[in-house]
Amino acid sequence: MKTSLRSLFIVPVLLAAAPLGLLKAQDSAAASNRRPASTVKIVQPDGTKQEIKLPARELLASDGSLTLYPGDEVHLEFEEKAGKLSNPKVVATVAAPERTITFEMTHQKEITILSRTTKIQQTVAMDCGNRSGKREAYSPTNIRPTEKGLASFDSWPGSVWSIKLTNIEVSDRSAQDVYMEKVNKNR
Repeated sequence: MKTSLRSLFIVPVLLAAAPLGLLKAQDSAAASNRRPASTVKIVQPDGTKQEIKLPARELLASDGSLTLYPGDEVHLEFEEKAGKLSNPKVVATVAAPERTITFEMTHQKEITILSRTTKIQQTVAMDCGNRSGKREAYSPTNIRPTEKGLASFDSWPGSVWSIKLTNIEVSDRSAQDVYMEKVNKNR
């Protein structure tokens, strides 16, 4: 009789706890795509300091654009459907390295660097715009796609304080072919 009473008590408790665990996982996934309100501090090449106030927002917007600021490290994990990688989402940690690319933006007085690392065995390409100084608009710039499982780095002199990546896609084409197509398109 004691065993059946325990069973009657434990089963409802486990069932009641399951939705809480699911909610925590969903909250965690949503939280990894949120940037709290903050201030970015940039040092100009001439040594002057600039502070930019940022509102709370999503890292990966509903239009698929990823906006980065100095100090950001963001992992984008793609869904795999029928052998194709698409529909990226921000994840807190890399659980599927073969479907994830990590972006990191760093800034020093003389240079801003955007690095991308991945184990995806295809080319990951994107369009890029950057903001520097007191500009509010993004200036388009060409960046190199990542080549099958390798890292890629791009840099800008001076005080780039925001980078916006759009049209993030995975392709079977070589990084060089994708890059040249984008360069010719932007001429």
